[in-house]
Amino acid sequence: MIFGRHIRMVIALIAIAVVGLVGVQIYWIDNAITLRTAEFKENVNAALLKTVESLQRNEALGYIRNTALGSRFFSGVDRGRMMNAQTDCMTTRDTVMMKDGKEVRMQVLEKQSSDSMLGIRTEERVIGSVVQNGFDEKTGEASLNLVFDDSIRLFFKPRTLGDQMVGEKAQMVEEILSEMFSFRGFMPIGLRVDVKELDSLLKVSLHHYGIFAPYQFVLTDIEHRVLLTSDSVSSEMKPVILNEGYSINLFPGDFFNEPVFLFVHFPSQHRYLLGRMWSILSLSGVLILIIIFAFYFTISTILRQKKLSEIKNDFISNMTHELKTPISTIALASEMLSDQAVQLADDRRTDFIRMIREENKRLGILVENVLQTAVIDRGELTLKKELFDFNDLIDDVAGNFSLQINQRGGKLTTKHSDGPCAIFGDRVHLRHVLYNLLDNANKYSPEAPEITMLSNTNNERVQVAISDRGVGISKEDQKRIFEHLYRVPSGNIHNVKGFGLGLSYVKAVVEKHGGTVSVSSDPGKGSTFTIEIPLRHD
Repeated sequence: MIFGRHIRMVIALIAIAVVGLVGVQIYWIDNAITLRTAEFKENVNAALLKTVESLQRNEALGYIRNTALGSRFFSGVDRGRMMNAQTDCMTTRDTVMMKDGKEVRMQVLEKQSSDSMLGIRTEERVIGSVVQNGFDEKTGEASLNLVFDDSIRLFFKPRTLGDQMVGEKAQMVEEILSEMFSFRGFMPIGLRVDVKELDSLLKVSLHHYGIFAPYQFVLTDIEHRVLLTSDSVSSEMKPVILNEGYSINLFPGDFFNEPVFLFVHFPSQHRYLLGRMWSILSLSGVLILIIIFAFYFTISTILRQKKLSEIKNDFISNMTHELKTPISTIALASEMLSDQAVQLADDRRTDFIRMIREENKRLGILVENVLQTAVIDRGELTLKKELFDFNDLIDDVAGNFSLQINQRGGKLTTKHSDGPCAIFGDRVHLRHVLYNLLDNANKYSPEAPEITMLSNTNNERVQVAISDRGVGISKEDQKRIFEHLYRVPSGNIHNVKGFGLGLSYVKAVVEKHGGTVSVSSDPGKGSTFTIEIPLRHD
């Protein structure tokens, strides 16, 4: 009782541990799937944003290149810079400066150079004292003689044209965008968006974020009326895409027109995510199966050992009872024979001697059964085969066993086919097989048992069926009667004794001969055991 309670406690603890481990494993799997789903959603949204940016950039560039103002933006300024690559301008002016406390008349020469190719403007100033200033009336040229002294200083003031050009471009871009926004409001979405171009941009963006799952998309207005779809979208899929798809405003910077929404749906999203996680999911599944199998194997081993322990205890109890009866009988008979004070008639003495002989024979059979069982358990059952007629063995066993049935007022009927029935087997073990089956039919039959043993042959096998009209065997017990040490509950029949060795021995011997054994029974109506053994034709 205590042992059974301990087993139940161990099973309960193991069950709790296994359920906990499986639950934790399932939790981590679910958590991993949730994280992958969130990561997938984040990447899809980033890819959609990248797609929108690329689409708007392509639209702006395409518009700029295809308009007169845009053409001037790209080419007009460059042509102007090429035409005015190098320009120079020189001017002179007089000035008065103080030198050594005296006013000195100075001449200032200023030269300005600009290089529009390099975007640099240079200013150069030269200061000198005027020595002679004249005019040639014949040629009409003025002359100026300067003496450059230590007070000469040169000033360089570089200045890029970038500021000037950026300002011009900014003004031009402002004009282009203003014109583009006002013009796009009159364009239908079919002309404004190329489905193939959008599909290409979307695919590139998704691949950039590591998403290679198949997708479908639709374009809708603010009321979710479908405007454009990808090629693979059917009418049945449109509501699914709108309900389950990822969405984004296709022109978020367009404040003058109604928004257009892009809905992207991945039909195989779950399968795609599971496929990306197949390694961790497979490993987790294998671990869960291993845990469940280990739990099942442990529990089944514990229960089997418990059952085996109970069967062995029952076997020891039955064996003790079975051995005690003949030992007591032999002891009593021996005491009566050896007691000089008891005067026994010759026939009475003969009865005691016969009793001792029979009980001793019975002990030998019991011990032999136990030994044979041990041999079968170790797989060391060996057969001494010979060629003989199986019908002769049937008649021999039936003749010897009919005496026991007749003592109970019963009847044993045998019938077999005429002609030779040669088999190649162990005569002794097959005799024990038939004896065990007849003994069971006798023990589990009420008073005046009626037993039949019928045999017939075909081209390959001999079949022997032993039937009785006894208590029968339930369906549940029929599945286990050939197990080692298993005994069918006898109900109200208290005189049925045995070790539970007979049928397991029958099964082992018959299968060792290449045959089969089966049972057919109805509770309360009787049982039929059938064995089949291959014939030997040579």
